[in-house]
Amino acid sequence: MAKRKSKQKENRAKWWQLMLLGLLIAIPIVGYFVTRADKQPQTVDSSRSDSLTSLISPLLFDTIATYNKIGVYVYDLTEEQVLYNHLGTEPMIPASCIKLLTAAASYKYLGLDYAFADSLFISGKIDNGTLKGDVYFKADYDPLFVSFDSLLIHGLKERSIEKIDGNVIVHIPVKPPFDYHNSWAANDIKEKRMPLLMKGDEVVRKSLVDELKKQKIVFTNKAVLGDVPLHSDCVYATQHTIREVLVPVLLRSNNILAELLFSRLSTLGEGSNIIYRFMEEELHHNNLEFTVNDGSGLSVDNRVSAQFLCDVLHYAFEHKEFFDLFINKGLPKSGDPEQRGTLGHRMEGTIAEGRIWGKTGTLPSKGAFSRAGYCHGINNHWYAYAVLSEGANKNGIRALTDSICIQIAGFDY
Repeated sequence: MAKRKSKQKENRAKWWQLMLLGLLIAIPIVGYFVTRADKQPQTVDSSRSDSLTSLISPLLFDTIATYNKIGVYVYDLTEEQVLYNHLGTEPMIPASCIKLLTAAASYKYLGLDYAFADSLFISGKIDNGTLKGDVYFKADYDPLFVSFDSLLIHGLKERSIEKIDGNVIVHIPVKPPFDYHNSWAANDIKEKRMPLLMKGDEVVRKSLVDELKKQKIVFTNKAVLGDVPLHSDCVYATQHTIREVLVPVLLRSNNILAELLFSRLSTLGEGSNIIYRFMEEELHHNNLEFTVNDGSGLSVDNRVSAQFLCDVLHYAFEHKEFFDLFINKGLPKSGDPEQRGTLGHRMEGTIAEGRIWGKTGTLPSKGAFSRAGYCHGINNHWYAYAVLSEGANKNGIRALTDSICIQIAGFDY
């Protein structure tokens, strides 16, 4: 009898231990999903959603048989309401639409005023137009740096330096501007399209020497690679901010500049960890859901959802300075000759003209064609939308996406 009571007591103790362990496991998980539920868009008026669904679904299902997979998500930013969702949470290849994430993380962790600065230094003294010392150029992989003329004119010519009685020394960072990902195709990054300061030490050195000759500045020794000593004086610097760099990244879908930003972000963490940190802290997604290998979208292994891209757009919408950059300069805009970018002439002559902004993406080898952006509807509402596809026909999916955008632009419920 005593043994039976002891056994029952032991079983009750094990039961309570298991219950406690279950609670310890369940509480963080429940808390995570409660937090996400609080942050996720909520549908507050199903009749509006049903109305837009009745407009978009016929377009989608008329052609759905020709596509392997397509995800569509539409979110009313003004009312904070999901209006349309077809496979919107399904991970798919985002192609260049991942640049929206790169831009958002750059804004968050570096800031729009973060600058890539290239500087000219001198050492020694200036005597009757001759610098009795060395000239140093220190590069920072400024992707928009195209010529040495302003550095030499403002740094040397304005000091009446016509001769350098010393060396011209070029300092290029040891670390490459960015790393190549093993999921990229061999010709994804074309060397000839590299900005000047990313073309290698010898190209930069030769360009500087050529500009010295053009400006009729004589130097007696050599143009060599080296470091900038602490005692040298900075005489002029040029810089370009992330605010400026993001425009070609988004408007022209410049892969090289996107990877430079991704690499610069990686200095704040380990590889893509800073991107996952942004996804978790600001978007409330984690790396178990999606995969982000690069900043340009060239990786065929990247996977995010249409809803995820709308969450990025929602983040931008809530940060006015960043949103203004998207709307006024960065994102391609239908019907705007100065800002049409990769959208080209799409939707011109329709109700969507002037009302649609969109980052486009293309990875033809996977039939992956995407677009994500904003719509300013005729009812004065702002919408975020995203369309992702795999195994699709380029012309077909573009026409379908245009049709979806036209319906959103004219939606007046």
